[in-house]
Amino acid sequence: MDRKRIVAATTTPPWLMREKVAIPDRVTGYFHRPELMEFIRHTGRRGTVLTAPGGFGKTTLLSEYCRRAREAGILAGWLTLDIPDAPQILEAHLVLALEEAGLNVLGVADDAGEPPASSRIDGLLRAIAEYGKACVLALDELDRIDDPESLKLVNTLLHWAPRNLSIAIACRELPPGVDIGSLLLSGHTALVDTSRLRFSSADIAGFLGIRLPRRELRALVRESGGWPIAVRIAQNERQRSPSAERPGVPEVAGNWIESRLWRGLDAQDRAFLLDVGLLDRIDGAQLDEVLEGHDLIRRVRAMPALAGLLESVRVDQSDSWRLHPLIREHCNQTLRKENPERFRSLHRKIAEALARRGETVTAMRHAARADAGELTARILEEAGAVRLWHREGIGCLQSACRQLTPEVTTRHPRLALARCVVEMTTGRLGEARRTYLTAIEARPEPDAVDARDFEIDDCIVRGMLCLYGSEPLDSEFRKATLVDFVRLATEPDIDAAIGATLAFGLCIGYNLSAEFDASLHWAAWAEQRLGSSPYVQMCVALYRGYVAMARGQATDAAALYAGAYRTALAPPLQDPGQAVFVEAAIRELDLETHQAARLERVPAGIPERLFTGGAPLTAFAAASGTSAEVTRLRNGVDAAVEVVDEAFEYAVQQELPALVRYLGGMRVHLLAAAGRIGAAESAWRRAGLPDEDAQCLQLDGQSWRELESIACARLQLLIATERYDAGRRFANALFSVAAQRGLRRTWMRGLALSVAL
Repeated sequence: MDRKRIVAATTTPPWLMREKVAIPDRVTGYFHRPELMEFIRHTGRRGTVLTAPGGFGKTTLLSEYCRRAREAGILAGWLTLDIPDAPQILEAHLVLALEEAGLNVLGVADDAGEPPASSRIDGLLRAIAEYGKACVLALDELDRIDDPESLKLVNTLLHWAPRNLSIAIACRELPPGVDIGSLLLSGHTALVDTSRLRFSSADIAGFLGIRLPRRELRALVRESGGWPIAVRIAQNERQRSPSAERPGVPEVAGNWIESRLWRGLDAQDRAFLLDVGLLDRIDGAQLDEVLEGHDLIRRVRAMPALAGLLESVRVDQSDSWRLHPLIREHCNQTLRKENPERFRSLHRKIAEALARRGETVTAMRHAARADAGELTARILEEAGAVRLWHREGIGCLQSACRQLTPEVTTRHPRLALARCVVEMTTGRLGEARRTYLTAIEARPEPDAVDARDFEIDDCIVRGMLCLYGSEPLDSEFRKATLVDFVRLATEPDIDAAIGATLAFGLCIGYNLSAEFDASLHWAAWAEQRLGSSPYVQMCVALYRGYVAMARGQATDAAALYAGAYRTALAPPLQDPGQAVFVEAAIRELDLETHQAARLERVPAGIPERLFTGGAPLTAFAAASGTSAEVTRLRNGVDAAVEVVDEAFEYAVQQELPALVRYLGGMRVHLLAAAGRIGAAESAWRRAGLPDEDAQCLQLDGQSWRELESIACARLQLLIATERYDAGRRFANALFSVAAQRGLRRTWMRGLALSVAL
């Protein structure tokens, strides 16, 4: 039987037969994975099975395996399988694959005359056995065979192949009619599944061939899920548009999903997949609720097109699943284009279902995709608006406000207050003040349904404006705010969470004015009402630490700061922004207690987060004071003055009066200590610091940190100008105020300076 007779035994055109038995060319940008190649190479096993959905590189890996086998002198045949391969056609293709690789199949068959079709596979096996040396047969896309007799033929090949033949198979899923299971269990065959084929972060970096920033690499690992085709698409998009932060699904990717990944799906399954792809996370109850079905999760998990592309997610002790981001985005884009009405309807249903489950931000995101602005607003208002911050952290509120359009915010004053909070905590204080005025102008009438909620939210936001806006302690705005805080916090029917929030605001207010017993009283009040909240736990520990530090109780302060830091970074809070505030307090304490070893690791300058993210006076004071002193010790006074100048200009631009005074005192202190008297006196005037000694020591209109900074600057300036008698009088007055308020730290700083007197 010659080659012409083999071709004649099939219905496949000769040119196509050659393609089916030709090892595919190496793909452009092929990425070699030595450990994986070593695992699948011929090592005496009867077979190797690569099983994974489309896009995991099965064909690429299998063809490279065959090429390397040939380079090593091993006979390697290749066959791409197809649905029409009936038994006699399949036999002919198998013979041709190994004949093309160099095996003398036809000569063996001719010894016994031309064999009947049913014995053609026997002749092939006999030829392999007589060849004697190692050979490889690669069968790509085995899952495309559905003919029972053809599957029996594959079983014969697997179970009766000579020992010198190693069979490598690639398929999306194991065909039910092929007995690979017994070979796997016996150890004669190795399995390479999605867990092995998935790219690790090191693989992704190597594949891209460039050194990515760690943050960008982590994002790519998360978004690609290690799916090689997703990494390739991301690479192509970055090459096309290097400035793109996160490329969307390009047209070519959508085409690949439809033509390759979803190959063979009927219209009903495709429509079902497009619907399912709108959900960020798939759990059975939510899926049935949105699509109005029963046990639909079983249908999702049984779909071959999704094998390996469903990530298991554990939420609240229940199992759910997440589709690969690339597929989810394709579903959203496709359904929006093909059926916009259904796209919006399903997103509304998903939003409402998630809102009922308390998943506020995700619900708002779906409502925004449905262009349902009023639904988006209602979800955030029902979740508490401003109060979402204290329940789930500032990051959650920031994400929620990103889903609001300016038009929606204008129509809903409570949401304007929420946006005001976000602007304050991201360093946009000017915008925050303007947004607050907009909210007040649109406030509801006293008898409106939401008037009470607005009153509470307004009070909380005013407290934040005092804190983040560095409001002077004697301003009418701050005084009125404190009165309202006390009134609302002590109302008998106030919600526990709101009461705790207001109580903590009072803890901060009294802390700033050095009324430490009152500050601790309100901290305990907050704990009593909402001690289970990690946010309350963190904040209370931090401000108790501030009190201990000011009183000179360094050991207690260190323990409280450490607890606050752990809570800030641990689930469920995981708020790195708050952790920066706590770290500033820890570094300040290290400086006070002369922990030189730890301070050596402190980076130069004030953390960028305090400029770009906004910060309360206490956090900014701790960070800037530490940074200036560490810089002075490392690089001298001029470098320290530059650090303070940067912060001072920021405070002036953002109109933060208390911070201007605090930093102004620091500038004067540094310049006077360096003997630059004229510059120090000029800095005093620019910061608007008081002319009278008594005004420097008053706590009625300034925080204790302002008092400490200005008083130490005043004392340093008196010493530098050799006004020693005035210096002694001022030092004694400072000691008296510090002793009365329990400001041990301030007392010690004054004492250190007065040694020169």
